[in-house]
Amino acid sequence: MKSWLARKENLLALLLLLFGAAVRAAWLLRQSLWSDEALTLLVSRSDSFWTLMRSLESAPPLHFIIMRWWLAIFPDPLAAMRVFSLLCGIASLWVFHRLARRVAPQASASALFIAAFSSYWVHSAQDGRFYGLYLLLALAQTSVFWELREADRPRLWLAYIVVSALGLYTHYFMLFLVLAQAGYVAVARIGSRRPILPALLAFGLIAALFAPWLPSLAAQARQRAGATLVVERFGLPQLGFITGTMFADLSYLGLVLIPWIKALGFLILAALAAGAVQVTRQAGSLRALLARWGDGHVFCLAHIALALAAFPLVELFVKVPLIQPRYFAFLSPFIFIFLAHLTMGRAVWRSAARIGIEIVLLAGLAGYYASNKVFNPRLDLLAAEARLLDPRSPIVHIHPYYYLPFRYYYMPERIHWLVPGHIKDVLDVLNLPGYPGIKRVKDLPEAGRCLVIDPGRRLRPTRVWPSTGAELSDLLARTGRITRP
Repeated sequence: MKSWLARKENLLALLLLLFGAAVRAAWLLRQSLWSDEALTLLVSRSDSFWTLMRSLESAPPLHFIIMRWWLAIFPDPLAAMRVFSLLCGIASLWVFHRLARRVAPQASASALFIAAFSSYWVHSAQDGRFYGLYLLLALAQTSVFWELREADRPRLWLAYIVVSALGLYTHYFMLFLVLAQAGYVAVARIGSRRPILPALLAFGLIAALFAPWLPSLAAQARQRAGATLVVERFGLPQLGFITGTMFADLSYLGLVLIPWIKALGFLILAALAAGAVQVTRQAGSLRALLARWGDGHVFCLAHIALALAAFPLVELFVKVPLIQPRYFAFLSPFIFIFLAHLTMGRAVWRSAARIGIEIVLLAGLAGYYASNKVFNPRLDLLAAEARLLDPRSPIVHIHPYYYLPFRYYYMPERIHWLVPGHIKDVLDVLNLPGYPGIKRVKDLPEAGRCLVIDPGRRLRPTRVWPSTGAELSDLLARTGRITRP
């Protein structure tokens, strides 16, 4: 009987892994290259790699170092970046499956379903940025850390140190996972006879390995100071949006459905809070809770609580202007496993909750694909149209989002100028290597004949049209669509 159940569980896991890989590979190259992917392409291939990392990027260098040699394998850099993320996404699903089977064996299939069909994870696997690698390293680190609960084995601590350092060199928010695990270790050692020295040494070595990058981090912070379009504060509304996005990442469509995504996030947060209350009541006392500190569901709940508690503490010393949902990818495995644990059992409400989560996940995945189809600017077709209209004239952009993709991927043979609308545009483009790419409104009359690219049709009904600098300057002045930074 047990062997039959084991075969059934293995078959179900295999099917979920295959479906998960399929939904990550589906329409991988349909969406146009977006601005941050173009930035990755530029920095990774540049001869001034380290200079651009400090002046243009706001992330650590590991993913870009990998891309330097990975891009050389593929004829199409867009395919190269996204295939790498796809491989990371599929590997993440496998690592998560192994982790869930150890942390919550009874709920592992349900947890794997959540991970396989989470549009949040699918998005990271289809984006040419560092999010796929970031999630994979967070999962690998957590898997090693789970094994360290039992004994201080030197090989495991060494693996933990290496993976943690690699994670910090991939995304700065990996810090919150390290801090949460430091807090977990501190609580676990309270009242136990296990020495805390190995853990202190490990966390000290992680800090030492990351220390050489701190001057570059400071340079990035100075470069970006005052150049952020949106400042997002960490609080309950933003936390609701982050949590909701983990179950319904609607890509561009999500920008117009933020209240609904927040409402979904609040429901999930309420479920997590109810689960936390249930765990503490079942324990009965703090000593009993500490005795169960190594249980899988307590392990997940502790990481969620400690990571969220670490954020306001870090903000006391370092202001974090951007708090985007994808930055919290490290937290999603714990939420997925803990929710799967809460919905296990024969009670009607548990079954209803499990079915509800599955419906939300599938709806979120459908919304993600629909968003990518509806909001795809098809920049490849726009570039072809521009070449037919005028094969030689420089290109003038009035929207910064499309500037980098055209300059470094779709039409690299042309001169590209951006009419800035914000100080951020000026800082971004002035730091680019090569010719000056900024053309202020007052300087447009000097441009002569040009092609104007306006995918959003903010000035005319067409997305691209021939013009002159003087005509465009007059049009911008009359419409008032562009401010003067």
